[in-house]
Amino acid sequence: MTIQEVIQDAWLIGKGKATALETTSAQYIKFLALGNMLQKKLIREPGVQWDWTYDRIDLGTITSDRVTLDDTIYAIHRDEKDPVVITTPNSTQETYWQYVTPGEFKRYRYPGTCTIIGQELIFSKTFTSTDTQYNGTVTVPAHIKPEDFTQTTDEVLIPDPEWLATMIAAESVRNSVTKQNQLGNLVGDANNLLEGMKERNSGSISQIELYPSVLGETFGGEGYTNPYRNSTGEPLGVE
Repeated sequence: MTIQEVIQDAWLIGKGKATALETTSAQYIKFLALGNMLQKKLIREPGVQWDWTYDRIDLGTITSDRVTLDDTIYAIHRDEKDPVVITTPNSTQETYWQYVTPGEFKRYRYPGTCTIIGQELIFSKTFTSTDTQYNGTVTVPAHIKPEDFTQTTDEVLIPDPEWLATMIAAESVRNSVTKQNQLGNLVGDANNLLEGMKERNSGSISQIELYPSVLGETFGGEGYTNPYRNSTGEPLGVE
């Protein structure tokens, strides 16, 4: 579904008008701005790691205890099955690093962990030229900021675009004297669509166990052994 189609739906939902909205009109430009604002708000929905924003990103090489984040990243995916990886320069070895919150990192400084502070990914170890990871490539499971809508043909990646149409409609009537009475119903409809997206989404935030688990995995050494991946970094079960 394109952003133009979403805006046309919002025009129908909010204003009750089925006529085409001119893409050069002030109303269309306003709806487009609302769409971009609401998309930014959605990716920061508490307690959700959206599947549609997930990707694995190379951040370049590591020569100290930190590397700068790509400015397209808004969060690191928090899942013990999907760690941060450092691949040695000769690509023969990978070490796994578990992402933890800045508070956990500062309080405990467990080996094999990393965190985000500001625009940097910081590791619990400072790498020097004697370390096998020195000049290695850092790869992170990340959530990427969606690009703003600018063209009428831009695709809406949100799993249920009708959520965006309904929220644009709701925002458009918020300050309207004649339509404001629709606001509660529109927000209620949008919230129902949002809950449906959450139910279908697999990325609810995992709580990471920082202490040795009953399965025997522990943090230690330069990284940690990922029990869900084989020696080449592939998920177990992959041939």
